[in-house]
Amino acid sequence: MKALLRFTFTILFFVTIGTLSSYGQNKFEREYRIKEKDVPAKAVDFISLLKFDSNIKWYAEESSQGKSIEAKTKFKSVKYSIEFDTNGNLQDVEIEISTEDISKDTYSKIQNTFSSDFSKFKIIKIQKQLSGSEKKVLDHLLKETNNVITIKYEIVVKGKSNKGKNLYEYTFTNSGALEKREKIIFKNSDHLEY
Repeated sequence: MKALLRFTFTILFFVTIGTLSSYGQNKFEREYRIKEKDVPAKAVDFISLLKFDSNIKWYAEESSQGKSIEAKTKFKSVKYSIEFDTNGNLQDVEIEISTEDISKDTYSKIQNTFSSDFSKFKIIKIQKQLSGSEKKVLDHLLKETNNVITIKYEIVVKGKSNKGKNLYEYTFTNSGALEKREKIIFKNSDHLEY
C-alpha cells in the first residue's frame, strides 16, 4: 500500500512540476534570412494567394520547438508573419496589432495577469495569432468568410519583479486566459530576432 501511495505521489509531483514549468520556460530562437528558392513550394503558393503588394522576406527559424520557415511582410502598414513547417504546411499567421484591437474584457484579464506577475511592466509588442486549416485561415485573411479559426494573442512585455527586469513572451487565449509564459533569452548573434 505504501509503495502504491509513493508511486501516486511521485506521478502527481512530476505532473505538477511539468504543468508549472510551462509558465516559466525560457524562449530562444535563431532566425536567419533565406532565399525564396530555398522555401517549400507549398509555402510560396500560399503566400502568393494573399496578394501582398510589398516584398516578402523569408526566414528560417530554429527554436526549442524545432525548425520552421517564416514569411514576413508589411501590408497596408500592418506587419504580418506567416509561419510554416519545413514541408510548407501552414502553422499560424501573426499580425501585429495594438491594445485597441483586443476586446476590453480580454485586455482587462491580460493586464490583471501582468499586474500580478510584475510590480511594473511595459508592453513591447502585441501579435494576434491565427491558426486553423489553411483554407479557413486564408478565407479569413481575404475576408471572404468569417470561418471559425483559433485566435490567440502573443505579447512581448518588459516586466520588473523581485527577480529583476526581463523580457517575456506571453500567449493568451482569445478570452484572455494565460496559456504560456516564457522568458526571452538573448544570445550573442546578429541573426536573432524576437
